[in-house]
Amino acid sequence: MRWAHGRAADYATLSFGCGLANFLMMLYLVKFATDRLGLHAGVVGALFGASRVWDAISDPLVATYSDRPSGKGRRLRTIRLGAFALAASVVMLWAPPTLGTTTQAVWFGVAICFYFTAHTLVFVPYDAIGIEGPANEEERNRWFAFRAGAYGLASLAGVGLLFAASDQAYFGQAVALVGAVGIVVSGLYFTRDESRYPPGRNGDARAVYVGFREIIRDRVARLFFAVRFLQRLGSSALTSLAPFITALYLGNDESLPLIMGVYTAATLLTIFATPRTAAAVGTFRLWKLCIACTSLGLLGLCLTPRGALGPFMAIVLWTAVTGALLQVTERSVMAEIALSLEDKHALEARFAAVDTFLSKCAFGIAVAIGGAGLSAAGYTNDMAMAGAHEGMMRATIAGIPMLTFAAAAALALKVQRRVEPTPTDGPA
Repeated sequence: MRWAHGRAADYATLSFGCGLANFLMMLYLVKFATDRLGLHAGVVGALFGASRVWDAISDPLVATYSDRPSGKGRRLRTIRLGAFALAASVVMLWAPPTLGTTTQAVWFGVAICFYFTAHTLVFVPYDAIGIEGPANEEERNRWFAFRAGAYGLASLAGVGLLFAASDQAYFGQAVALVGAVGIVVSGLYFTRDESRYPPGRNGDARAVYVGFREIIRDRVARLFFAVRFLQRLGSSALTSLAPFITALYLGNDESLPLIMGVYTAATLLTIFATPRTAAAVGTFRLWKLCIACTSLGLLGLCLTPRGALGPFMAIVLWTAVTGALLQVTERSVMAEIALSLEDKHALEARFAAVDTFLSKCAFGIAVAIGGAGLSAAGYTNDMAMAGAHEGMMRATIAGIPMLTFAAAAALALKVQRRVEPTPTDGPA
């Protein structure tokens, strides 16, 4: 099935609508929970980690439903339901009632589980549409560039909200309102016409475990998911600990909105040049190169002294460029591997579910490790940064991401493409 090029922007609308809430959840929720809700950093990390147990159950069920041969709207119906659930979970996370410490922790844990379940309902079928829709590698890169660019624009809106209201008492309520409205509006718009996104291959009515078994048996898929897990572990650690990174290296976290604005602007400028760059270099080769370059940038962060604004900003720009290229190429690589599986049934949603589950596991583990590291360093809140152990802080927020990206770069060298590119796809 060949989609018109104009559909790329249409496909990106859902990423834009959900982007602000997802960006602030990744970037600032840990900080919000510790400093505003009064939860211990270790408790927050443990709650994120524990929510992965439920994901292990919910993700396969959602993916199996999305892949079933139930008509052309099976994926869109799941997205529509998930959009309303995701909006409700955002309100629960950012505008909770005033509760005692223990009850607040329970509320937060339930809200986290609800959020990630709703996220699965939306993004597993959304990823599957991105896999089965474009006709070739060049078109896939264009689709994913538009998607990443839309997320970048939403992230800029999140940076603006941080800059305007992060120190205000109503900040959480503002995130809840803007985030929930964006999710519902984009979800309804994206699912307005079921005839626009017909399913690709034959639906799969087999048992839940069968499709996943076929995916896990594939050697290339296993290697790719291992790389993705390590890569997401490192990027999740960086994102969730960004406020603490600016506090450690620049002496305060008040400059976080400015730093993230520069990072996001550089990302946007790079994203829309990615399809052309991938065509010249090759999507697989560019993907592997960017992982290695990111690890080098994080090594530089480990060696950067406190207060060195110039080197710090250079590293921010370096990781923005490599991160932007990765956002597009990693999804294009995932789509090619999914479509090259020998199983001829529609496994796109299940393939996306494995990736989503591993990504959420990586985020949960990163937050758990980050929370434990901050606690071990002696961090309690933003007023206690000066008393924290610098060596432990540096190892937590820079050393761990650097090591995970280095391991991912080494493992990515073993991932080989099975399908030779067409003349429009670029070199391997």
